[in-house]
Amino acid sequence: MTHSSRRWRRPAAGAMAILLTYALVPWGAGDTAGAAKPASTGCEVTGPKSGSTVTGPVTITGTYTDAYQVKVAFDAGTVHDAHTVDPDGDDTGTWSYTLDPSSPRLSGEVEVTVRCSSIEDRYWRWGTPRTIDVDIPAQEPPTVAVTSPAEGSTTSGTVPVEVEAADARGLESVQVRVDWGTWKTATPSATDTYVYEWDAPSEDKTHAIEARATDVDGNTTTTATTYVHTGSGTDEPPATPQSDRAMWVWEPATYQLLENPGARDVLGEFMDDESLARQQRSTIYLYADRYDGDYALLDRPEQYRSLIAWAHERGYEVHALLGSGSYMAPMWAYSRHHDKALQLVETVLNYNLSSDPAERFDGINVDIEPHGLPDWRSKRKSVQPQYLDMLAKMMDRKAASGQNLDIGPAIPRWLDDNRECQKIIWNHKKQNCARHIIDTTDYVTLMDYRDVADGPAGIIPHAQSEIDYADAVGKEVMIGVETGQISASGDPETISFQEEGRTVMETELAKVYAAFESSESFLGVAVHHYDSDRALPSEWSPDGTRWQHSIPDTASPSTPDAVTAEVHDWQRIDLHWARSSDDTIVEHYEVHRSTVAGFTPGPDTLANTTGFNFVKDRGLEPGTTYYWKVVAVDATGNRSPASAQVSRTTPAGDGSAPLRIGSIDFSDEASSSTAAITVVDAVTGEPVEGAQVFGHWEGAAGRKFDATTGPDGTATVSTESLTAPYTVTVVPEKILAAGHYWASSLDTDDSATWNG
Repeated sequence: MTHSSRRWRRPAAGAMAILLTYALVPWGAGDTAGAAKPASTGCEVTGPKSGSTVTGPVTITGTYTDAYQVKVAFDAGTVHDAHTVDPDGDDTGTWSYTLDPSSPRLSGEVEVTVRCSSIEDRYWRWGTPRTIDVDIPAQEPPTVAVTSPAEGSTTSGTVPVEVEAADARGLESVQVRVDWGTWKTATPSATDTYVYEWDAPSEDKTHAIEARATDVDGNTTTTATTYVHTGSGTDEPPATPQSDRAMWVWEPATYQLLENPGARDVLGEFMDDESLARQQRSTIYLYADRYDGDYALLDRPEQYRSLIAWAHERGYEVHALLGSGSYMAPMWAYSRHHDKALQLVETVLNYNLSSDPAERFDGINVDIEPHGLPDWRSKRKSVQPQYLDMLAKMMDRKAASGQNLDIGPAIPRWLDDNRECQKIIWNHKKQNCARHIIDTTDYVTLMDYRDVADGPAGIIPHAQSEIDYADAVGKEVMIGVETGQISASGDPETISFQEEGRTVMETELAKVYAAFESSESFLGVAVHHYDSDRALPSEWSPDGTRWQHSIPDTASPSTPDAVTAEVHDWQRIDLHWARSSDDTIVEHYEVHRSTVAGFTPGPDTLANTTGFNFVKDRGLEPGTTYYWKVVAVDATGNRSPASAQVSRTTPAGDGSAPLRIGSIDFSDEASSSTAAITVVDAVTGEPVEGAQVFGHWEGAAGRKFDATTGPDGTATVSTESLTAPYTVTVVPEKILAAGHYWASSLDTDDSATWNG
């Protein structure tokens, strides 16, 4: 037996859930991830009162009970971390967030939403939304609309594009663009009316017309797209589905593929490696949404054109992956937010219209999952029809553009038998949600997240009804499986092949292909997701192997640049840096921390590892000056020079005493492993009795745990039943104790690995 400990900080429950939300749900496509539960614990907004008028910065306040990861958003936009006050160290207290309505610019009625995760089951809880009235005249956006030509009309020659625009404080400009071309000035023709003369080409094509108005205060409003025809318009033949393997590629990996051409060589080698799977990886669900304040598809479409052309040359299809955990994407299923979801789709459609055939997306994979919303389980069943309306509107926009790219949502496996999805009346039919969705869209990717093919909880029986119905109505189904680390979420470890490894996964997937090979609707398997699939070992044991690219690589990544550190509270500093470049792929970043200026990064200073170019460094001490440096590491292990040093001082604390993990010790049972986690007062070194230790196992195990320390400060936790040989890692996520806080930066061991 071997035991190794790590001093570097593993992502806590909060950080991991963000990953799962970016890409599960991070990384988006979840089985029941984020599903709303009865509100025995949760969070609420307490101020200001609903309907209050706001004329400048305002502090939003609220409470939370037995919860963590308190998030707040405005108009279903960017998700912000709230500041929490927890005087008793029991995940119950008050929260606040100071809203500056000038960044981003908000105006009029604004919806305030709070969401948190329950310590009972790690699933989301939602507070009752409130509205505030932002009354700042200088932020009131202009109104603008294209009034002619009409949607769907046929045009020729010189076409006057007429725009109505107005603003109470005056307009600076009104502009029009066609097919994502240069914005052109529209000239005034009458009161609040502007005209741009468009020389329509003489070809059979559908064109995208947009208008925007900017007022004297710099506020800009852009219209939805108006699609018009020249000749007979764009009328693409039906798309031919491409089957076998698909793979989700989320934010960090996508942006590397856009920015580092060498990363494409790694992806291509992985896609084409026949030793990994019997079926060819042939379809990429490529992230095409916002990331880290950036919207590359809209602002730098040439990067996508280059990447998609490369993929097509290699025989891959590329679907635009839409939906993000960085904003309240589930809320976009509500009718009041459909315009946001449709804007995502129109951006892809207009990108295609402006690009050469080899550079266009072949489809759209929609990852907006409404089953996490608080009223999903309402007896009124009001969310389900709104979500179906959203999908239907997306299909209508595709039809208006004349394009044939396939649109399909990622949906959980239980929409055919879940109580909340039965007898849904929509579009003059009463049937379950899954059938409505299959009827409406071109295909579905069924998030059939289980780690066995057969049996009552297997992939095959869970997919059977969707496959049968799609066969009957002539639609297609991809069956999705999970490879990511989901143990920090509320979902059980049985939804992912992470614990089983690649050998077991491919054995089970072979059964899935055999079961459905005669079904015309079965397109193949979609694997969630590229980064976790690429890192998946053959098995979790000392004998396990991982995939490694064979591209010669001796060059180091570029030095991380523009490192910033911002104080969140007295326990946390948020760091951000510019993404590094590499001749292959940046595997991760090391974040090093010290209390000594000018330190040299090494194993003892390693505080975090992350695949993102930002991190939340938690568990710090109050009133302490810290220094950080960041190192980029590529897939071969080449390390960049350390970044320039950045420093911040944490504010004064609330008087809570720091505690830390003193040790983690293992022992073996007949078919499992046990870890003894000892918690001590960080100042006196004395054991802390009654501390609640929350966490999970990784490697060959995936069980979650919640244990309480005894008089000796030790909490004992065990894995599920395992078969030797195996490798497991125990990961504490949260430690709660009255009058204390977890100063994890002082831990000797904050995770540990055991080979049994």
